[in-house]
Amino acid sequence: LEYLLQLQSDYKIDLILTNAVPVLNKTYGYESRLLLKEPLILVGHPKFKKAKGRLEDLIKNPIILPTFDSNLRRKIEDYFSQKKLTLDVIAEVEDKATEIDLALKGVGLVLAMKSTVSHLLKEKSLIELASIKDLQEEVWLLIGKRKILNPLAIFAMKNFEIHR
Repeated sequence: LEYLLQLQSDYKIDLILTNAVPVLNKTYGYESRLLLKEPLILVGHPKFKKAKGRLEDLIKNPIILPTFDSNLRRKIEDYFSQKKLTLDVIAEVEDKATEIDLALKGVGLVLAMKSTVSHLLKEKSLIELASIKDLQEEVWLLIGKRKILNPLAIFAMKNFEIHR
């Protein structure tokens, strides 16, 4: 995100789609708009179907998480720490597509927004094991503050929607 903010500050990009709003500082000026806020679900390969049950039991299975420096990882760790639950982390990856690919191969369970994996749930390539209403992912749109704004960026900021 820091790199994207730098690109935005250097007038190389106008909009950023992100899951975290950066901490305000004097280096980068931006406006933000929340596009989506959705609870996470725990999903996995159908081979984990017998694991359905209490969250405390489910997380004894291997879990695939985002890398330690991601906003979502901090949210996940804070949530399970408050519940005094330990995760069996089998892999840490940079992007959601890789997490989902590993889940499809049966490597472990993944926490994702339902809208992200809905097509895989319908196809029964993945199964939903639990819904965690108190653990939510957000999607934000950021536009750099400038004296003269790109009209398309302004239009996107006002009208962009995520359809689920």
